[in-house]
Amino acid sequence: MNHVISKKNYIASFLMIMLCLFSISNSLTAFAKAKQPKLNVTKVTMLQDQSCTVQVYRLNKNQTVSFYIQDESIAYITKTSKKSCTFKSVAVGKTKLIATIYKNNKKIKTLKCAIHVTPPAVSVRFKKKNCLLVVGESLALRKLINLKPANTAEVPVFTVSDSSYLRVTPNGFATAISSGKVIVTATIANGKSDQITIHIKEKEKN
Repeated sequence: MNHVISKKNYIASFLMIMLCLFSISNSLTAFAKAKQPKLNVTKVTMLQDQSCTVQVYRLNKNQTVSFYIQDESIAYITKTSKKSCTFKSVAVGKTKLIATIYKNNKKIKTLKCAIHVTPPAVSVRFKKKNCLLVVGESLALRKLINLKPANTAEVPVFTVSDSSYLRVTPNGFATAISSGKVIVTATIANGKSDQITIHIKEKEKN
């Protein structure tokens, strides 16, 4: 009987040890992955004639990185440093930035960042002419506009007729401050614009 109990205890102990080893192995694997070099971004959408900087994180002192762009007719590198690369877009299209990681002159990892260069906007229109907000409410104005072409990455500049009623950030995040009526204007780089009237009312008291 004691022999049977001892055997059961042995099996239970063995299974517990294996479970612990499995858990430790997973933790070490996760830790190793967390320490691997990575790009701060893996996808960039931009307009023509814009610049962008991509950086490699978690690069240790024994590692180096080299950068290149697959299609330099779409974007080309203007500056590199030990851990970063700045490139400029020149034509509409898609390409990739490749970051190759070396350790002791041996390639150990390749990182990629997709680059999508879009045309500038040629027109901007609000989907409606009036909008109602309650004091304290917020609204992303970009959701209310149509840009042409639809695939443009351009963000209009938003301005408000009276910021004491409505606070609007340059990229179009609006917050109602007090009751009243304001006009918000969205303007694109070519000078074209459109407007929306926002009516703001006080919160209803319970």
